[in-house]
Amino acid sequence: MSDKEDMVFPAKWAKKLREEDKSALESMSDDELKRKVVEFVTGISYVEQEMDSDPDLLQMKENLKICSKEYKDQIGELTAGLKYAAFTLSGRGVIVDVKGAKEAAAKKSKDEDGEDE
Repeated sequence: MSDKEDMVFPAKWAKKLREEDKSALESMSDDELKRKVVEFVTGISYVEQEMDSDPDLLQMKENLKICSKEYKDQIGELTAGLKYAAFTLSGRGVIVDVKGAKEAAAKKSKDEDGEDE
């Protein structure tokens, strides 16, 4: 089997692509496809510029920063404590499974939420 036969278009993008657009692209020559690539890149750039200059979106981003600052600060402090505790244990020769601890904490939190029902 060749590399071409092994190629699979990612599902993430396939679900956003209309069948008629897929067919149209497949029927284009290499030169037409290259021009289409330039059109797509230009279109993406234009939309991103529009998004970056949208006053409503900019205000929402600023509001999000303001509203989430306290939470992010708390998460930063807790993360610093977690990392220092793991660092200290590691310095003492203790192996620390931070990922496993996070999963256990999430399970504990989920179990506690289920008790209230």
